Amino acid sequence: MERVRPPRIGARSARIPVGDLRMRLSRIEGIQPGMHLAEHIYLDDGRLLAAAGTALTQDGINVIKAQGFTTLVVHEDDTEDIEVPEVISGDLRRDLSVRLRQTYDVVRRRLTSQVDKPPTQILKSIHGADLQRDFASINLYQWLEPLAETMLVELASVSVIDGLSMWRRPDPFQIDHSVNVAAASIALAFQIPVSGQRRTELGLGALLHDIGMVFVSPQTATKEGTLTVAEMSRILAHPRLGYALLQISSSSVWFISNHVALQHHERQDGQGYPRGLFGTNRISRSEQEMFDPERIVQIAEIAAIAETFEALSTDRPYRRALPAEEVRAKLRSMSGHHLNAELVEVFLRILPAYHTGSIVRMRAGDMAGCSGVVMEPTKDHMERPRVRVLWSPKGERIKREDIDLASSDLPGSAIQTVTDGESIFRLEGLTRYTVASVGAVVDPKHADAFANYSDDDMPAFPAELLMTENVLEELQEVGRDSEEQRAKLTA
Repeated sequence: MERVRPPRIGARSARIPVGDLRMRLSRIEGIQPGMHLAEHIYLDDGRLLAAAGTALTQDGINVIKAQGFTTLVVHEDDTEDIEVPEVISGDLRRDLSVRLRQTYDVVRRRLTSQVDKPPTQILKSIHGADLQRDFASINLYQWLEPLAETMLVELASVSVIDGLSMWRRPDPFQIDHSVNVAAASIALAFQIPVSGQRRTELGLGALLHDIGMVFVSPQTATKEGTLTVAEMSRILAHPRLGYALLQISSSSVWFISNHVALQHHERQDGQGYPRGLFGTNRISRSEQEMFDPERIVQIAEIAAIAETFEALSTDRPYRRALPAEEVRAKLRSMSGHHLNAELVEVFLRILPAYHTGSIVRMRAGDMAGCSGVVMEPTKDHMERPRVRVLWSPKGERIKREDIDLASSDLPGSAIQTVTDGESIFRLEGLTRYTVASVGAVVDPKHADAFANYSDDDMPAFPAELLMTENVLEELQEVGRDSEEQRAKLTA
């Protein structure tokens, strides 16, 4: 039998030494044969897929696409002093991804018979003797504790969340999504008066905030067409089901962490789910507010901001990822009614409007129309980064010029992210694109399926639709929380 050779990721003799690499970001759609990777690419299990310096072949690009990578760090001349940052180290990210995937696999194997069942039936099973016995010896948080503590150490000195969501691939359990939400949550928590214990509880809760999705089949979770009422009821039930699962599979030490899973879709105005809790829109709160059973716990409010940021920053079945400056604007517009207003303002202080390595176009000044690479964000001026201008309005390479927008007299709208798919220049026969994507552009073939999604990226469904097939009753049942459990939280 003829042995089939795997496709070659890179050309055999065209590698650039790692020390000579220059960096910029590119979406996978803009990658062309002959481009060189500037960062290692790893598989889910930690194995190296492609090394930094590799000259990509078309077969290699196809393999990378098939593995779900949407953004790569590639070599670019004249960017030798620009380094695309890591909010958490590559080693920690790989360890977290592997451990989370193992955790989900263990849980899913024990719950195979529960997948895609009605939420009320799943709840009865969780509270039944069989599953209680199966999960009696499992502490899901314990498997993640050492890595959560490492996250706290690494994030203690992080003052800017730069490019976090580019390190994500789609998968039914959204492993990268959970890692990013945890990292963003902890980074935000370090900006406010929160104890170390609370940060650990937040980190663990954020890592498993979507554990309730194990009860939803991958086919339903990634479905691009119209969801049925039953499918939507299962997805909307994931916070309560995840909370119930964590109650039987975690130590009481981390009881508050469970409420991140339960409450990360609650809203400040009480219009969230599953319980319709209210927020305070403040960082500090009175003792009465802290123990009010109708209030969202603070670590869940933090996780909600991080989860919304991460969702807006990445591709969805019904739209492409929003550019970073639009993510900031969206978070601000959701502040007050959806997200905690004071926490959002703190978060925006560490969230740049333009990520390092992304391509922007000058809109004002002598360089108007020219394009360049973001060198780094400016602390205290997140919307005015340093930019290295490299290309003329026609896309021709020009003598590089560095512009520090924070110290310039150019207007606040002096630059704009170049949207994905918009060819801004041709160099060495290659069409280049930026890391950012077209914002809020719905693929026509998915428009009908997502016509009922609101501006806040949250599903809004007519009450009469939910009431069919007793779905409303199911959701109300799933949303209930006993006074006994709430008493444990406030004890």
